[in-house]
Amino acid sequence: MTLEDSAHDFRLLVLREAKETGNVSAVCREFGISRTLFYRWKRRLERYGADGVHPRRRAAYRISPGKACRGMQSSFSSFPARTRLSRFRFAAGTLRK
Repeated sequence: MTLEDSAHDFRLLVLREAKETGNVSAVCREFGISRTLFYRWKRRLERYGADGVHPRRRAAYRISPGKACRGMQSSFSSFPARTRLSRFRFAAGTLRK
């Protein structure tokens, strides 16, 4: 059984327990989830069935190196030159001692 299958079974168990007991707050407290998350799972179960509560796969967040460098460069150039250089002089002076 994969991790995704375990998460799927856990979600179905929580939803089944809440339906049987009728007390959503107590079930959420027992399983350590928020009621908001419970109702999100419940809505997905009602809309899509049992497969709706299966964990979704998400693509990794990627950023191109060129965009990151351009963003850093523009924020770095907004500092006055004197401030930028004073940091380096302080560090160089510390190393000489």
